[in-house]
Amino acid sequence: MERAIVAFADERIRQKSLCLLSREGWETMVCASGAEVIRMARQLGSAMVICGFHLPDMTADTLAAELRGTAVLLVIARASYLDLCGGENLYKLPLPATHAEFMASLRLLLDFESTHLRHPVSGRGEEAQQLIRKAKELLMDVNRMSEEEAHRFLRRRAMDAGIKVVLLCATIDGDSYDTVVTVDEKDFGATGAQWLADQLDGKGNIVVLNGISGFSSNTLRYEGAKSVFDKYPDIKVLAAEDANWDYAAAKTVTSDLLATYPEIDGVWSQGGAMTLGAIDSFKAANRDMVPMTGEDNNGYLKACLDNNMEGIAVSKPTWLARVAIESSIKLMNGEEVKKDDIYPVMTIKTEEMKDYVHAD
Repeated sequence: MERAIVAFADERIRQKSLCLLSREGWETMVCASGAEVIRMARQLGSAMVICGFHLPDMTADTLAAELRGTAVLLVIARASYLDLCGGENLYKLPLPATHAEFMASLRLLLDFESTHLRHPVSGRGEEAQQLIRKAKELLMDVNRMSEEEAHRFLRRRAMDAGIKVVLLCATIDGDSYDTVVTVDEKDFGATGAQWLADQLDGKGNIVVLNGISGFSSNTLRYEGAKSVFDKYPDIKVLAAEDANWDYAAAKTVTSDLLATYPEIDGVWSQGGAMTLGAIDSFKAANRDMVPMTGEDNNGYLKACLDNNMEGIAVSKPTWLARVAIESSIKLMNGEEVKKDDIYPVMTIKTEEMKDYVHAD
């Protein structure tokens, strides 16, 4: 019988995961915190952990670092959160996900656990990780490399040693990877911006809700949006604020913007849960709804329909994870894959939302 440690702050996702695993005959152990997961995994010797991005005491990437060489993690969360974490023993499954995608991810992780954890390979232990950290520090101190340049150099050496590098839903500087599977992030930003410009007939006051400065997805999406807005001299960007792809942060930021600017005609949002926060802020301030861009999560689709407002859901689809898994298997089998597997963005506009939304 296969077994997994399950840890989610979100009770609904935890119960759904337990139900799916039980149905497939898995043994499950439930933990309420990252510290509990660490203790349990170390007692077991090797483990598979299924968790969310946030746990009460740590994030998934911190947990993955603590369990490097002991456990492999499947992190299930919105794509905007998955962009914030990474690690050699951390795999990602964006929400919403199908049962088939969930089970395909588990099969891949089973292979990783049996190959790299139950029978560890050279270079996976803590000593190797310390050596990598020291090498990075040496490159930065002696060769005057930036941290990113040092990472790039080490990734290239890892690839030269035969380690496969697969990137999902995010890009990096340089070409030290075997394949990247994602959408065109500039096109993601530009598509929503063009829709908003069309909704406003090329004129009006707008506010921008960005994610987190410094992240590649954030930078590229806003560059794409600006390339559109710069074509419309009568569209004025009143403010561009970071809201961390987070509902609460976006609600606070939007409330402040509504108090500052009496006329806001549209909202360009990078997505995640930020547009939901903006919608609730407009409602709390008794302001008329305006066109707002968002991402293809069910909550946003429901909010657009419930509030009879114009919206567009720009998509970074969950099936990208399946493509990345398939590419990983091909690489392990010695097959060739496309290095830059970049897909055009897809959208769901207001008139189409009824065909995609889940009311429950």
